[in-house]
Amino acid sequence: MRCHADNISLGDVIVAVGAGTDSGVNRMRLNNWDLCAVADFGLLRAVVEAAERQAKPRMSGRSSLRLLYDPVDGKFELLEKYGILAVEMEAAGLYGLAAELGKKASPPSAP
Repeated sequence: MRCHADNISLGDVIVAVGAGTDSGVNRMRLNNWDLCAVADFGLLRAVVEAAERQAKPRMSGRSSLRLLYDPVDGKFELLEKYGILAVEMEAAGLYGLAAELGKKASPPSAP
């Protein structure tokens, strides 16, 4: 995961409430429609509470898929403008798969 906001430090926990993607992973599921790929609230609460018990700094927000290796100039500034806190490669697909299967998904719990 790559974090780009100045107020996020190594070791902080980012709770990905929702995730976007530049891939077609979720559009394939919905006949090319967008999917609001979000985590289950109850599981998110458990992740946040685990971080709080461990006194881990945490931020809630959005993440984005696959853009980590994209060479486009200015992409991180654009993502930051929209409040995207991190770039990672699994959350949007995981949240979309959970929605398709009627399951719950969340980011991993705090270590």
